[in-house]
Amino acid sequence: MILKKALILILCGALASNAYAQGQLQEESSLTDWAKDRYAALPVKASACIACGACMNHCPQHLEIPDLLTQVAARFDP
Repeated sequence: MILKKALILILCGALASNAYAQGQLQEESSLTDWAKDRYAALPVKASACIACGACMNHCPQHLEIPDLLTQVAARFDP
């Protein structure tokens, strides 16, 4: 259970970083590098999501997290 909560927090952090970065990527290329470096440093990548939807019950913004993680993985995973 602790591992599951940790995974949810890590993935939420990835989403937050990605959401911030996406808003600024077109203005600053250095932010693109920052976002890629920050994502690369995460111990768990967005591609680890199994799309079970459990995270959606914990998200106060009611985001479609599995869909967003698919987008993050497509953009940042090698």
